[in-house]
Amino acid sequence: LLQDGARLIVELHNTAFSASCPAHVSLLKALWYHGTDGFRLHEESEDVDWMKRVQVTGRQWEWLGFQSKDPSTDLRAMGIYGLLQLLWLVSHPDARPVWLYVRQCWL
Repeated sequence: LLQDGARLIVELHNTAFSASCPAHVSLLKALWYHGTDGFRLHEESEDVDWMKRVQVTGRQWEWLGFQSKDPSTDLRAMGIYGLLQLLWLVSHPDARPVWLYVRQCWL
């Protein structure tokens, strides 16, 4: 079981983020949502299409802490595993204080 988990981690690490993969894009947009406390571009309380408005590239990713407007450049060394780790950090209640502290240091 441990070996299976290790293989999965290696496989996810070796899987590059692809903007043409809907699952990868959904993970990235979930990172945006949780990393910004649900901030939606073009804030509208009943905007159910907000996820369509979050672009894969753009200046908003620099605000979130990425080095450029294209988060895939930061993810290339980590693969999807790194994206999953970031998503866990911003969405898991036990890790939330760490994320809030890190984000406070960037702002």
